[in-house]
Amino acid sequence: MANKQRGEVAVTFGDQEVTVRVSMNLIAELEEAVGSLTGFAEAVFMQKSKITDLAKVLKISLRTADKSVTDADIENYVIDHGASGVSVLASKILVPILSGQINNLKALKPGEE
Repeated sequence: MANKQRGEVAVTFGDQEVTVRVSMNLIAELEEAVGSLTGFAEAVFMQKSKITDLAKVLKISLRTADKSVTDADIENYVIDHGASGVSVLASKILVPILSGQINNLKALKPGEE
């Protein structure tokens, strides 16, 4: 179960619940991959985002949360669920970040998870 006080977001990936811990490091990685998260979220909302960018958000977020999630797992999810399913999952990660629902957001120190 996700703990908002620790900056965690729970998402269902396949048949498992994955808890993504949002940190400044995660946000920086996401912005490096897709640019401004605000602009990217707007593109998702307007259904103008690229599925490859959505897959990048999932890869970065889910692999940070659960090291057992592989590229193949994410690629299979994209194939099975299509753009709409992938955008829903990516939105579940992005909305709490962009709406300020994450408390105690901080940069992680090397080796800290």
